[in-house]
Amino acid sequence: MMNCTGCKSRKKQKDSICEICKALKKMWELELFQEEWRSQIKLEDNNKTAVRRTV
Repeated sequence: MMNCTGCKSRKKQKDSICEICKALKKMWELELFQEEWRSQIKLEDNNKTAVRRTV
């Protein structure tokens, strides 16, 4: 995750980041969530396909 220079110098205090860095952090967390969700859906699709092949 990227932070601005001011936030990097205040890194020790978690609440002490600017609004832009807060928004970037939320976007980064959303992207991670979406990646995990896509992986889970792909895994479920693969499992369904495997079951269809064995039946």
